Amino acid sequence: MGTIILVAGLHKTGTTSIQRVCAANKDALQEAGYIFPVGKMGTSRAAPANHTSLFHFVFRRDPHKWGPGVLAPEPDEDFAATQLSTRAALAAKLARTRRNIIFVAEGVSVFDREELDRMKDWFGEAGWTVQAICLVRHLSSWLHSMVAQRVSAGPRLPLDVVVQEFVQQGSLVRGRIQNLRATFPDTRFLSYEAAARHPQGPAGQFLDVLGIPAATANFPATDVAANQRASDAAVRFLSRLNTRTLSKRGYGRLLDERTLAAIRGVGRGKFVLREAEAPQLNPLLQAENAWLRSELGDAFAQNDPRLEPAPFTFERQDVESFLAVAESAPAHWRPLLREVASGLR
Repeated sequence: MGTIILVAGLHKTGTTSIQRVCAANKDALQEAGYIFPVGKMGTSRAAPANHTSLFHFVFRRDPHKWGPGVLAPEPDEDFAATQLSTRAALAAKLARTRRNIIFVAEGVSVFDREELDRMKDWFGEAGWTVQAICLVRHLSSWLHSMVAQRVSAGPRLPLDVVVQEFVQQGSLVRGRIQNLRATFPDTRFLSYEAAARHPQGPAGQFLDVLGIPAATANFPATDVAANQRASDAAVRFLSRLNTRTLSKRGYGRLLDERTLAAIRGVGRGKFVLREAEAPQLNPLLQAENAWLRSELGDAFAQNDPRLEPAPFTFERQDVESFLAVAESAPAHWRPLLREVASGLR
């Protein structure tokens, strides 16, 4: 039939901007011979421009589980029917398409080898070949961003639990890259840092890779991801709050958006994981950094990926700001927020 261009991650490498720009330039992509599917397929909860949910439903062994080490609720009673309808809808979409298809699904990067092979075989049986593209970010900045996201968004875990997830995996990005390479030997790896230097960022670089002049494309204004706004102080405050609100399934309670935005607005500078918080990860960072240099090249490695040695301390003004947030929060949240903020003194 044709070629599937699959942007398979990694997480925190600009995939959201690629999704949004592709959705905003569907006509230009179509003129260049590409289809970018937008909208739900079957009865899945797939997001319109993010294809991760779609690929989870179709190809994962346990599709209700998201990401590495995530505790997940048991699937709904109608889960099997949802999975079948999603597969049927995707198969019908492929059968109707005579152009190359673009899928952007960063979640594919956490698929294991069996799941990736299943995906490749399924597309192959339908007459499609897969060209995988994977953006890789410098390890320490990738780790900081991933930890911040898992604390302040997503599953809302305590910081030490997130660190332990990576320790238990025994790998940061090496395993993900090796699995992609094993199933798709022609995977094209791109440096996120180089992509970020493109005048239009990672999305602009991706259009260039497709042969579409980025200068002529529509780049919609997009919001900065919530975890990118979270400061050192905000992530650690939320980590302490998550510790107090963990459910039996391992998730922190969800704050209302206004209060969460107010907490994220406290403090300065992006979140940086400190050595004292994750001493086990420094050897892993150094080993994988050396591996990236040898396997992918100098552009993918750092001079020194080790964690910041200086410990973090809350400033008085941060504590006062968190207390002020507590006073403006919904009544049922105020006692706990006051308690957590007061404990920072």
